[in-house]
Amino acid sequence: MKVAVFSTEPYDRQFLDSANFTDQHELVYFDTPTGSQNCLPRLWVRSRLRLRE
Repeated sequence: MKVAVFSTEPYDRQFLDSANFTDQHELVYFDTPTGSQNCLPRLWVRSRLRLRE
C-alpha cells in the first residue's frame, strides 16, 4: 500500500521507516505541510502516488 506522509521532520521519517521494517507499505514523503489553508487537491495527491480511482 502506498502511504502519503506530509510535513515530516527527519526524526519522523526515521521512526516511520524503522516501523515499516517489513516494507509492507511504500511511504511517500512530501515536504509540503497540510492544513485548512493549504490543503492539496485530492487529484494531485492521487496522481503523485499513481493511484487509481
